Amino acid sequence: MEKKELLKAIEQGLLASEMAVKFKMHDLNLYEKINKLENNGYTLHRTYYSDGQFKYEFGADNKKNLTREIDIITKPDEKRISFVCMSDLHLASNQEKRIIVEKAYQHAKDNGIHSIFMAGDILDGKIGPSTTYAKPGEEQIQEFLGFYPFDNNIITYGVLGDHDESIYKDDYVDPRKVITQARHNIVLPSYFNNIFNIKNSSIVLAHKNSKLRIYPKLGDEKYHLMIKGHAHGFKFESYQNYSVITLPAACKNAINGVTGFVEITLSYNNDCLHKIEGKQYAVFNGNEVLLGCFSSDINGTKVKHDNIEDYNHIIISNPYPYIKNMIDSTSLEDLKKDN
Repeated sequence: MEKKELLKAIEQGLLASEMAVKFKMHDLNLYEKINKLENNGYTLHRTYYSDGQFKYEFGADNKKNLTREIDIITKPDEKRISFVCMSDLHLASNQEKRIIVEKAYQHAKDNGIHSIFMAGDILDGKIGPSTTYAKPGEEQIQEFLGFYPFDNNIITYGVLGDHDESIYKDDYVDPRKVITQARHNIVLPSYFNNIFNIKNSSIVLAHKNSKLRIYPKLGDEKYHLMIKGHAHGFKFESYQNYSVITLPAACKNAINGVTGFVEITLSYNNDCLHKIEGKQYAVFNGNEVLLGCFSSDINGTKVKHDNIEDYNHIIISNPYPYIKNMIDSTSLEDLKKDN
């Protein structure tokens, strides 16, 4: 594939999955090609869709550059949007429980859910009781990338937590940067909290708070739902005009020993959020078990977001295997070979 062909495909607005099949390569190999473009000065931003697809676009997006808010584009007729949520995976440690991550991802695939939200502490990092035995940060990141499931119809949105941050602080390696460069369908805009806009509502995805990291104000005209991690225990709080969902841990260290994940469905009326429904799942003996359901009515006020398009994507299953590139993907000489 020549560089000019890749640039033309981006200009034409092809989806990442369409580009991978067009150029007869796995999506992960396409990501490496895109990284080369970005490392050599091309400015790209990404548009994400509720059906698990995304595309690259040229030019600076001032809103994303300034706020890091992420828009998830929906169709006009989408009135119910579901996603799977998990938190506190603590991978690459003796606390990890990978079966929960696998079951949560499979639950999304089996139920036609195209978005997964993760609320921090993806890795165990370099803090806590296991500090003395912690693996090097770079090794933890590579374990995550080698393990975390892949499907080109599912996008994972997340924030990073204090354990992830400790790798950045102690080992000088930024998990956010490494993961999102290797996996473009994993979206990690920031540490601790970030805003995700769906239709005319906003979700605050958070890990923990501190004096320096203040959550956006809930219950005003904009924020009607917070999904957060860190507590290692499930809790659902419903107030007059907003709800807070604290996620269970997806690792062994869980309050009352209950680990698992949550499925959340948002219902919209005239593009305004009016109901939140959810299901809490645990994983016992390798099987997912429904523990309970919850719901809340929300008096959603229409705000300035309008993340709606009448798109018609054809979902393509990629037949090409991933081929590990043994050449440094940041090499300028390697890029020149594609000219």
